This record gives sequence, structure tokens and C-alpha cells, in this order.
Amino acid sequence: MKKEYTIRMSLSTVLQQSSRHVLRQFVKSKKFQPVCYRSCLLHTSTTQQISFNVQDEEDFKARVLESNKPVLVDFHANWCGPCKLLGPRLEEVVSKSNDKVDLAKVDIDKLVDLAMHYSVSSVPTVIVIKDGVKVDQFIGLQDAEVIEDMIEKV
Repeated sequence: MKKEYTIRMSLSTVLQQSSRHVLRQFVKSKKFQPVCYRSCLLHTSTTQQISFNVQDEEDFKARVLESNKPVLVDFHANWCGPCKLLGPRLEEVVSKSNDKVDLAKVDIDKLVDLAMHYSVSSVPTVIVIKDGVKVDQFIGLQDAEVIEDMIEKV
């Protein structure tokens, strides 16, 4: 039983990395044994990047302010509990928006000046920037419907 658990954990780790090469290598190794009692399909797929992490102020200018489409900017912190809940929710809503908006993530602990420039006083704060101008924002954990409505307005 312990061996089976180790194999499942290894497969889970491989799938999280979402790398076809690594998955193929793992399947070819002797450690892989499928645990399927009925029909089981394991496949990998390439997915479009839903969000990006802003590295510095120049990166913010290039990828957010000069963007051709609206950008949701998620100001967050690693220590913030509501931020950890909001992040996946934002990614889900943005992925369903049919490429209408981009999602930029800004860690306020790493980019303090950027957070101060946009008057971020609490996290999570999400700002919508269109054509280089702030057009909307919300503070705190919000439902998916609120985020969807915000995207529709832009």
C-alpha cells in the first residue's frame, strides 16, 4: 500500500508540472503502474497562459499600461488568506472571458512603489486598466459574478 501511495504522489507531481516530456519520461520508467480498474484515460494538453506575474515597473508598463486589451491587475501578498482564495477565482473568470482581458498579478511586498502609486491600502485589490488608465477596481474577496460583471463593463 505504501508503494502505491508513493507512485500516485509521483504521478500527481508530474501532472502538476504539466510537462509532456516529464510525463513521457515517468511513464517509460519502471515506477509507473496505472491504477485503473475500469477504463481510464490519462492525457496532457497545452493550455493558454491565463495570467502573468509582473516582475518590475518596466514589465508593468510594457505588459499592462501598453496592452491592447484591458488588464485586471491583482495586487496581492503571499501572506494574505483572501488573496489565496481570490487568485484562482480570477483565473477561472478570466479564462471564461474568451480572451477579452488579461490578468496581471502584482506582489505588493516585491513591488511596493507600484502598489503605492495605485493607492493600494489593503489586499486583495483588483484594478482594471484599459488603454493605460485605471477604469474600475474592487477591494477584498468578491464572488465570480462581481468579477464577470466588471469584465463585461470594460
